[in-house]
Amino acid sequence: MDCQGAGRVYGWPSRRSPGRARALAADRLRYNRALFYGEAAGRQPARQHHNHETQPPKRIIRMKLSRFLLLATAATMSFAALAQEKKTGATAGGADALVSTCIGCHAIPGYQASFPQVYRVPKIGGQSQQYIEAALKAYRQGDRKHPTMVGVAKGLTDEQIASVAAYYAQRGR
Repeated sequence: MDCQGAGRVYGWPSRRSPGRARALAADRLRYNRALFYGEAAGRQPARQHHNHETQPPKRIIRMKLSRFLLLATAATMSFAALAQEKKTGATAGGADALVSTCIGCHAIPGYQASFPQVYRVPKIGGQSQQYIEAALKAYRQGDRKHPTMVGVAKGLTDEQIASVAAYYAQRGR
């Protein structure tokens, strides 16, 4: 490769001979491949090519194996969670969900809510079932005015109120 002449980039011929430029580029490509694969020193190529139709590359095999293991782990964990749910008797839509809503405020000793004003939140565990039911129904009807409790109580049916009250009546004993 010569580097003479104005307007030429080192190693590339002028625009006047595009056929010669392609030939030089092909030579350079063969030379680089030979260096990369070790063929220039008479060694075996460092990287063996294989037929993709008969044998997939190892990276594809590893990728498929990792996908399979990920799916198997997810399935196992979901079955374990389902078994745990059946073992404890928990139901997603039952009284447990309602009870967990109440626990956020009413199970913390000395908790004070700051909406709409600072208000001391009573612990309801151990209160009588009749008192809790009456309080929730009063919030639902608007006789009691705390906005958070009014919103919670308006979303409850009479059966849900009874089940929550029964749970908290037994909890403090």
